[in-house]
Amino acid sequence: MYNWGLSVNLGKSKIVVFRKGGNLSKLDCFTFQGNSIEIVKEYKYLGVSFYWNGNFKNHFKERAASARIGIYSIWRFINGNSPIIAKFKVFDAIYKAILIYAAQSWGNIRSDALESVQRFFIRKLFNLPFNTPNYILLLECGRYSIFLSAFKLHLRYLLKISQMNNNRYPYICYKDGIDNNVGWFVELNKLSNEAGLSINLKTSHSLIEKAKYFEKLLLILHEQEKQSLFSSVNKSQFHLLYKTLKTDFLMENYMLDNNLPHEYVQLIFGARCESLSVKYKPWLKNNASEYKCIFCNSGESDTILHVISNCDRFTLARKKYFNSAYISVAENVLVMQKVY
Repeated sequence: MYNWGLSVNLGKSKIVVFRKGGNLSKLDCFTFQGNSIEIVKEYKYLGVSFYWNGNFKNHFKERAASARIGIYSIWRFINGNSPIIAKFKVFDAIYKAILIYAAQSWGNIRSDALESVQRFFIRKLFNLPFNTPNYILLLECGRYSIFLSAFKLHLRYLLKISQMNNNRYPYICYKDGIDNNVGWFVELNKLSNEAGLSINLKTSHSLIEKAKYFEKLLLILHEQEKQSLFSSVNKSQFHLLYKTLKTDFLMENYMLDNNLPHEYVQLIFGARCESLSVKYKPWLKNNASEYKCIFCNSGESDTILHVISNCDRFTLARKKYFNSAYISVAENVLVMQKVY
């Protein structure tokens, strides 16, 4: 090294002692040519923050913050009259470049900090209140979690290093992780068991066998996530209308119409998930009198269904769009099911 005119910058050189817990031993000290090297709890290497206990929470928080800054920086372009599909393509480019950076090493970990960025984007895009349920945000847009994209990268990387020469350092770490049940391997087995799959990675398998196994695992996890989202819909105590509206895991048709103004898309989304600005909020426990509509004398509660079906304030709008002064609740639901 010295023959090449190179030297070590000890000011930038740090040591992280990875451990499960407890304090450092007094014997844990490192020197280079008689100079001490500082031991730190965390170190960022190639954009990834490594913490002494192997936790990636700080890394996830940093990635989430960077992704939000990225969204804000180009929001004036996103918020135009471009198609909804195009807006999501921009978001996908952001999260793939920022959120799931280096997911090859941590992609088996679920992080709410990362998932919150997608929820933030959808709420901001459709002007929805913060308490709009997470499951509605994903279902209405036909979106999967960030985790599944990260996990796909993780599996691809495992597949790649499993075929390396056994003297390569990545393969040595891979083999050691399997032999000693290191965290990533434990998590992989856990997900496999939850998916009803079983494969003994400690024994030799061909590349094709592993690829088929990982592909099947991903397909099952996607299906389980869909079922979990629809289960949340069915278990909902407050958003009862959405149970009658959402029947499949696809982006809704009204979002796919490029000729529909964006503010109309926002209103439709808000109506379907009962997030428009009306007095009645099913999750708030107020007196019934506090909910009454102030725009008509019907005495009915100011709900989404009332506004669309029979509030006198919006009679002209109903005549224009529904060819009727009033529509029944059943017709209202049918309209929102086939809204476009």
